[in-house]
Amino acid sequence: MLELDDLIRSLNASQATIGREKQALLNRVGNQMADKVKANTPVDTGQLRDSIHHTVNSNDSVTIGSDVKYAPYVDKGHARGDSFVPGRHMFDKAMLQADAVLDAEAQRFINNINLLG
Repeated sequence: MLELDDLIRSLNASQATIGREKQALLNRVGNQMADKVKANTPVDTGQLRDSIHHTVNSNDSVTIGSDVKYAPYVDKGHARGDSFVPGRHMFDKAMLQADAVLDAEAQRFINNINLLG
């Protein structure tokens, strides 16, 4: 019975570890993906690049965004008079690199948690 009690204690303690590691994982992924968006963002004054940030949401997702009003126009493109200014697609370019970030961070998460003590 002692071994079962030890296992139960270990699993209960692991819940806290998993919660901490999950928050750390989401923040690391958010920071890395925001950095990738910034690396693909054109710079004039730096305001747009500096506004790129991440938010960890209550549903364990991460949002990368900007509160600069013209960000969507730079990203997706826009009309200027009779012509069209092509988008820079900095968010799309970053998302193309997401698999490598997520794979590395998932492995790091697994390595950082130790469910059985």
